[in-house]
Parts: sequence; structure tokens; C-alpha cells
Amino acid sequence: MVIVMVYNISYDLHNPGQKYKKLHELIVEVSNNRWAHILNSTYVIQSYKNANEIYNYLSNAIDENDLIFICEITKNMQGVLKNEHWPYISNLF
Repeated sequence: MVIVMVYNISYDLHNPGQKYKKLHELIVEVSNNRWAHILNSTYVIQSYKNANEIYNYLSNAIDENDLIFICEITKNMQGVLKNEHWPYISNLF
């Protein structure tokens, strides 16, 4: 049985430029197009991969001086986001 999980991906790119576009493309791919770009450098995605596999997939778009954090999230969340983000995030679960 394949388990689908929901993850938070946060990052700081030292020199964004083209790497930002490449990272976005890879995030869309690894999420099977089930994602929300909720803050400037934060995505919430759904994926069949684990956090380590997601990191390995995205590592093609980051340099050694870039920062990235990937963690599994649950329905237990709260925050202030744009109104259109909440329904999409809820639908990821």
C-alpha cells in the first residue's frame, strides 16, 4: 500500500535567479501537481516520497550554501495565510 504524506518545504536560496524556477519545477514534479505556494519560500505539498527522497529530488536545484527544510505536517496547524490557501491545504489531507 502506498501512503501519501503532506510536507512543508521551506528554503533560502543564496542566489535565487534561475535556481528558483528550477526548484519550483521540481517541487511541482515531486508533488504530482498537488502543492500550494503559501509563503515566499514555503510550499505545502502532497507526495508519495519520504522527506529524504524529496530532498534528494530537489537537491539538483540547490547549492551547498542554500538552506532547505522538509518536514511532514499534520492536520493540527494554525496560522495566518491568504484565504485561498486554507481550502487547498485542507484538501491535501
